[in-house]
Amino acid sequence: MHVRIALLATAALAAACLPTFETPDVTEPHDGSENDDTQTAGAPGNLDDVPELAVTTHGNEPRRQLRRTFTDGDRWTTELTIDEQTALSLNGEERPNLPAPRVTLEVTTEVVRTGDGWAELARTVTDTDLAGGQLHDEDLDARRQLLTTISDVTETVLLTDRGQVVTRSFDTAGTQSAIDRYRQYVPTQHSIDIPLPEDAVGPGALWSVTTDAVRNGVPLRLNTSYTLETVDGDTAVLSATTDAVHRDDTADLDTDPPGTGGVDVHVTGAVLAGATELHIDLSDPAADRYSQLLSGPLSVTFETGGEDPQDAELGLEVQIAGGQPLNTTEDGDGHDGPAG
Repeated sequence: MHVRIALLATAALAAACLPTFETPDVTEPHDGSENDDTQTAGAPGNLDDVPELAVTTHGNEPRRQLRRTFTDGDRWTTELTIDEQTALSLNGEERPNLPAPRVTLEVTTEVVRTGDGWAELARTVTDTDLAGGQLHDEDLDARRQLLTTISDVTETVLLTDRGQVVTRSFDTAGTQSAIDRYRQYVPTQHSIDIPLPEDAVGPGALWSVTTDAVRNGVPLRLNTSYTLETVDGDTAVLSATTDAVHRDDTADLDTDPPGTGGVDVHVTGAVLAGATELHIDLSDPAADRYSQLLSGPLSVTFETGGEDPQDAELGLEVQIAGGQPLNTTEDGDGHDGPAG
């Protein structure tokens, strides 16, 4: 297989394996032809049907319950950037480091409706950009065109005031592949979705959650631990560590990088580690900020039609930053309101 095919598939694989601080999807992606439980009146689902948190320590005094507050109609747009670098060994032969193009997304979040202890949010990608890296110009242009299709997708999330996801669904005016690409490039968790303990906690509190997720065909078991570093009014600083371990002996990744004529990628092993810093505002989610460094080895097999399979070892490093405000409107009370 030509090295260029391996590098293109590697870039797609790296994006697909971004677990971030993730809980599993409850609702399968669809094309908008079916109704979701999130559309029912009143509390739109079982708010207790969420992954269980294990609290190791409640931290120091003073302690308080951490609860999110949302206001109907609030809307804000932030910037998300993803920087990747991959070291590739193909059939035992080391290849040069591969800086992938920087992915920049503008993500708009709107509070659709709220209730007692829950909120329903809608997210859309309103702008995309892909720049830099070491891809050929034609490959970069092709990926840039594919990336724009995720703007056709709306992600709807029902979550509790403790940040725990109850249901998640995807609608699109385009094709199913647009949803798949959205799930590949857009971390399905943001700082809003951070699970918070039921009990009152203070600085030094430690809790954890274990979940299973599938990222673009790659089954992962995610073990995430959270530490509450500081609390000042409604502003909290947390750190998180995530271990993502491949759950199956093999998994097929649907990448089909443009310009390759199609390539199958079989993931045979993955052990990823992530370190995240989060600044959250319990009363103003538009003010949230987060950054994450994800790294670790992946073992894969590449196959193309008519050629022998080739084994590859990938050393992956991904830097994610989110929450940089781009535009926000405010009502007379100083809260974020719907953009005009």
